[in-house]
Amino acid sequence: MVGIRKRLVVTYSLFVAAIIILIVSFVSIVFPRRFFYIAQNLFDQRADIIADDINRKVENLFGIGEIVRSDKVVIQQILNPLSLDNENLEERLEAINKTYSQDYLISKLVVTNTQGTVFDPIYANPLYSKSVWNSSVFQNYRNQDVLLRISAPGLFPESSNSGTSENLILTAYSQILDKDTYQLKGYLIMLLRYSVFFDSIKRNNNELFTSIKFFNSQYNEVYTYGPEILEGLSGIIKSGAISKTIRIKNSGKSYIIFYRSIPLIDWHMCAVISSEIFYSEITSLVFLVILIGIASSVIAFVVNMPIAKKISTPILALASQMSNLGVDELPPLIEIPAQDEVVLLIEGYNAMVMKIKQQVDELALRQETQRLAEVNALKFELDYLQAQISPHFLHNTLNALSYQAEVSGNSILLENIQSLNRLLRRTTHDVHKKIFVSEEIELLRDFLTIQRLRFGNSFKFVEKVDPAADDILIPQLILQPIVENSLFHGVETLSGQVEVVLTIRICNNSLEIMVKDNGPGMEESKIKEFKGNMSLRSFSGIGLSNVDQRLRLLYGKNHTLRIENNQAGGVSIRFSIPLEQ
Repeated sequence: MVGIRKRLVVTYSLFVAAIIILIVSFVSIVFPRRFFYIAQNLFDQRADIIADDINRKVENLFGIGEIVRSDKVVIQQILNPLSLDNENLEERLEAINKTYSQDYLISKLVVTNTQGTVFDPIYANPLYSKSVWNSSVFQNYRNQDVLLRISAPGLFPESSNSGTSENLILTAYSQILDKDTYQLKGYLIMLLRYSVFFDSIKRNNNELFTSIKFFNSQYNEVYTYGPEILEGLSGIIKSGAISKTIRIKNSGKSYIIFYRSIPLIDWHMCAVISSEIFYSEITSLVFLVILIGIASSVIAFVVNMPIAKKISTPILALASQMSNLGVDELPPLIEIPAQDEVVLLIEGYNAMVMKIKQQVDELALRQETQRLAEVNALKFELDYLQAQISPHFLHNTLNALSYQAEVSGNSILLENIQSLNRLLRRTTHDVHKKIFVSEEIELLRDFLTIQRLRFGNSFKFVEKVDPAADDILIPQLILQPIVENSLFHGVETLSGQVEVVLTIRICNNSLEIMVKDNGPGMEESKIKEFKGNMSLRSFSGIGLSNVDQRLRLLYGKNHTLRIENNQAGGVSIRFSIPLEQ
């Protein structure tokens, strides 16, 4: 009794544990991938917004550079440095800045010529102008054939990474070219507010990433949002080892980097997430699911004990009753108090016992019936053997008469006795077997020979048989009843000679047979009632209805007799037999 109860408890508990394992596996595998996919899509959206904003601001810088290059006051000042009027030029540049600069991005515009002269009231001071002209960033830009370049953040005119984000600036350098000859005439220096240039990052990050970094074309860090959590990122970008998304390990820690290039100014943007932070929520969720699973398994085990006892007790009692059944006696009905599905089990068992008793009684009845059938079969066989005595005696008698007719020279009597003897042999044997068409016609001729003795020349029989049909098998005595029907009805009612025509031909894999006479015909109502009314017995004991039934049983309902009146008088009876392959 304890074994089945333990199995029920263990099985149910293992089932609950398996479900928990599946849930944990699903959470552990699917959730991180799904979260990573969502995070990457979100970064792509944020990167598009940030990149579009920066591109818009860079396009604004290009536009301001084009306006400065087209301004006659600026060009005249650059071409004639001796007529220097810095205050007038500064006012002109300030007007351009206020008119065309967007988002309060540009703090100041400064113009220089190719000889190092700075046209500005403040930076025209030799100390400042020399520092501006000799700046390493400005020197690198002058050595490159680039229309616009933005430097790393620092202080102007001295490039430096000191200071806070409030006083750091980005310096944008642009060439001033002659509109007609495209010769270099000078340079436009645009001082950009550092915090304004990158304000879209703060608006679109939503605390998704731990750190966001921007690098220029020289892989110098331009802007950092968030804490410094990964060193050497510029070297990783420079090596080309980073694609759109990459996982790396640095100093024993794992990071996920989302990369995006900004090709308009050849900058690089990277958003970094620590794997520990990335997977911390997933780990907590998995741990919570495991705890819930363990608690559920314990609760299931405790709750399952009384349930298993309630189910197993009546089952074990039923098994005990069945084990006490005798071998040589039918099992008794069992009555054990139970409920739910166990009641169905006991009812099924009792129904089985009753069914067995019923089958035993039926088996005894069948055995008795079979015994009586065997006795009747023996009796029938004796009767059949006894019945063969009369036909055998009749055949011997006909043979004796045939011999006497032959000795006396009466050929007509001899022919009729022989025909009658052949017909009797066919009718007293199995009439259900099949014979060749040629054999069936011979039997028909024997029948007509006997009828000549009775009717003389009052009828005429015509055969139209395809020679190819002679070796086709058809049911025995299938033609004689039909010919006999035409012959008798015609002779009895027609004053002249009755003509019966038998036509047999092969058509479309079928043997087509028609018996046609010139008798009085048949009423249409009787034709319709043929199967119920045409029960006339023939010489062989087989009537038209019997022939119709034999055809139906052997070949199906599409091969039964078809009776119709001829236009010139008489009746045609048709049927077809499918050729055997």
